[in-house]
Amino acid sequence: MRRVIRKYHSRDLEACLGIYRANFEAGLIPDHYEDDFLEVLNSTEILTLVLIDDGKVLGCGSISCSWQGSTLSANLSYGLIHPDHHRKKLGSYLLVSRLSLLAESRAGGVVSLSAIKGSVGFYADVVGFTEYDQTKDEYGNQFHELYLKIGRRSHQDAIDYMAASGFEMDPALRVPMTSQDSVGLWSWD
Repeated sequence: MRRVIRKYHSRDLEACLGIYRANFEAGLIPDHYEDDFLEVLNSTEILTLVLIDDGKVLGCGSISCSWQGSTLSANLSYGLIHPDHHRKKLGSYLLVSRLSLLAESRAGGVVSLSAIKGSVGFYADVVGFTEYDQTKDEYGNQFHELYLKIGRRSHQDAIDYMAASGFEMDPALRVPMTSQDSVGLWSWD
């Protein structure tokens, strides 16, 4: 059985859309975000990874990065595992695979994400994300804003975790650096 985490390709669209819709139907994604999800998949400024187990796409997740002064700012979005495969550590592998790609984090940085209430514990427990705010979108959906400070040690921990995961990852994968304004990230003191 081959386990791979690789870059998203347009041929993965139907599988990723199926994962998105299955999570939506399970009540794990708020309404009104499918178009945004499709924009993220098609963006050249955002890296989306797919998690493949035994030839089947079971998950996808995106990451974008920019510099704020000398601090790396990364944003994670749409970390989704098909609901039929929850509670199998696949979400942890998808999360940490994205963190392992932050080679620039050796100098220090911040990773942020928006989560629904039911997933806050996952992010806090897996690698120690901290909640700093709660927001509502224009549709009334509530989000918990989380961040994680990263550096040389946490980057190496992510690499080691993925090395022991049994998943193959292309060592040439790189997160594109975007302009600060296009990612919409915040800074912390």
